[in-house]
Amino acid sequence: MENFGVAPDPGMFPVFARMQSDSALDHEVSHHIRRNPRRPRGGYGGCHRSQLYWCIGNSPPAPKFNIICKPNDWSQQVADGAERIKPEALTGSRKLQLEFWTAFKAYADEHAKRFRPTKPAPQNWLTFAVGRSGFALSAVASTYDSASRNWDHHELRAELTITHTESKKFFDLLLADRATIEAEVGESLEWYKVDDVRMCRVYLRRSADLEKRDEWSRHHQWLTEKLDRFHQVLQPRIKALDIGSSDQEPA
Repeated sequence: MENFGVAPDPGMFPVFARMQSDSALDHEVSHHIRRNPRRPRGGYGGCHRSQLYWCIGNSPPAPKFNIICKPNDWSQQVADGAERIKPEALTGSRKLQLEFWTAFKAYADEHAKRFRPTKPAPQNWLTFAVGRSGFALSAVASTYDSASRNWDHHELRAELTITHTESKKFFDLLLADRATIEAEVGESLEWYKVDDVRMCRVYLRRSADLEKRDEWSRHHQWLTEKLDRFHQVLQPRIKALDIGSSDQEPA
């Protein structure tokens, strides 16, 4: 096999690229691409191609395309990076959040009956599977008070979040059963749906002062009990929801 090298095309120019790990793609390539390439039907699938001409024996030269950029393990690298975050590297509310959820997980591991605690993270929420794509249970410890709409107070929320592409249709089906759902939960719930926002929520809230660590055990107990109750009441209904042919969440 003989390599004829880069095709003698004036529309080609050399590119040398180095992409560092901040994009989770670390490679060096020296290749040639067209200045104004025609995009094939269906596109390139997010990949650039180098163009070389090869021949075997006396056959005419033919282009050889090598994919040099392809899907990588970016998401796994991000996850690995998050695991390497050390508490001492966090400041202010992020450190408080990580400590709050670490203690919550320890409590829920022992006391939760219907949901499985997830890995703590320096953020104001944790999510838990509820048995259907586009739906999740969430525990929220927020430094923003949604009732008073200010940052002077904190709040806890146990909530169902619906992020399905047909979230509003599913939300409306649950809302139609509101009286029965609230009777089974044992409390009035907040039902949140906004026209230009996909996510819909059904939740319980209570005021809290997250700076008072001696109250954390009471907060963890409240969140665990409410999430268990949400799972018990809502999970069978979520699995049974049916809006027809658009029911399936796109892959």
